[in-house]
Amino acid sequence: MRWQQLPPVGNKVLLSSSSSDLSKIRRLFSPKEIRFYQSGTAALASAMMIAKQYADKLQPEVLIPAYACPDLVSAANYAGLTPVLHDFEKNTPWYDINSIENKINNKTVAIVAVNFLGINERLPELSQLARKHNITLIEDSAQAFPTTHISSAWIGDLAITSFGRGKPISMLGGGLLIVSNEKYHSFVSEQTFSYGNESQLLSKIKTRIFNQILNPVLYNLIASLPFLDIGETQYKELETIENMSLFIREHLFENISAYQKRDQTIVRDIYQFAFSQLDQKGIIDLPVKCQQPNNLYLRYPILVTDPNDRKDLFQELDRKGLGCSLMYKKSLPLISGVEQQFSEQQNNPVADCFANQLITLPIHPSVTTENAKTIVSIIQKYIKKA
Repeated sequence: MRWQQLPPVGNKVLLSSSSSDLSKIRRLFSPKEIRFYQSGTAALASAMMIAKQYADKLQPEVLIPAYACPDLVSAANYAGLTPVLHDFEKNTPWYDINSIENKINNKTVAIVAVNFLGINERLPELSQLARKHNITLIEDSAQAFPTTHISSAWIGDLAITSFGRGKPISMLGGGLLIVSNEKYHSFVSEQTFSYGNESQLLSKIKTRIFNQILNPVLYNLIASLPFLDIGETQYKELETIENMSLFIREHLFENISAYQKRDQTIVRDIYQFAFSQLDQKGIIDLPVKCQQPNNLYLRYPILVTDPNDRKDLFQELDRKGLGCSLMYKKSLPLISGVEQQFSEQQNNPVADCFANQLITLPIHPSVTTENAKTIVSIIQKYIKKA
């Protein structure tokens, strides 16, 4: 029986300084306009509402990946858009770009391009497609945040990022809408939302508890409680859109600054060197496969080409408490709470295969070189045995 477990993600919230002055954050994104929300899902719903208003079409639809966080569905439902699923390109977290145009019709108002754990979608191609059909490209960057050149990091018409639990910059809540295309400014300025009513004291208490839970011993204890469903993917409706809380605003800039100084290259290089030795042997290194090996990753994603091997390998990694995960585990039509909504969109074989092959490896600041070497050692031994 294990007595400790690394969390899959583990960036603590810094509480060392406090300032509600947002001018420093706005300067980071200048000349882009930004808006502050209570969550990344709320920011995404806002972006979808803007795309809907801009297009002004009957029965509006939004194109989303068939394998993704169900929060995309929550945002679309709140915004009054019908989410339309599109399958992946084989062995990538990307849309099948050769057939995506077949999904665009006179109801489509937007395409959501998801940055998967740090792997960018092919944004130039999708941007060109969006311009051709006069629809909005929404860049979902909830799982990634740039360390440099923030003002030029997003090229979608609208982009969102998230500061929720388990995100690159974790504030246990909060999200941003980033407006890159000036033609959307007037629609953004028309939106007004109220603040939530959670007290500053309660927010601080929850944050301190969260920081303590990231300790591997405490995390193992919490994760072992079945009624908490830690790590389970669940659909949750978005009930309202609010402004980012004052507590998050006061601590956001210092947490962005700390994130930009982090270095994950040592652990990343350990993974990449090990997987280069396993080429063509059942392991696909997704960052290398997608030609983005030097990006900053929230979790390090690999594919195990045989789903049965993936199952057995993950059980061994999990037994050691090494912080590996299976992410969403299923494509969107198979996730509880949204299966009826996608009853006629079940045919996504590549996304289903991706869900059955994926393992993510921890790469956050608490992961030591010894942790990383143990992970790759288990993978190497298992692949040779398999």
